[in-house]
Amino acid sequence: CGLLPDRKAPLEVEVYIILARSHWGKGIAKMVVPYLFQIVSSQGKNGIAYVHPENMASHALMKNVGLVIQGKKSTNDWQNGHIRYVRGASK
Repeated sequence: CGLLPDRKAPLEVEVYIILARSHWGKGIAKMVVPYLFQIVSSQGKNGIAYVHPENMASHALMKNVGLVIQGKKSTNDWQNGHIRYVRGASK
């Protein structure tokens, strides 16, 4: 897991977490993701996250921690087609 600053959008930081399949469903991401977004916010930046369209567990996690869909990544990099999440207005 970690934070990836965006050189093209200096006020945005991508929050990411990658877990081995053996660690899925143990609540790790549910604990870590809100903390990573808190770190980004404390730096005065906007946290974003990308989720593969078919990863239903991650979509549920993003919504459960207060993130909302902002759109779909449509560039020619590895995130092509991934759904973009941002902090909801109430968080």
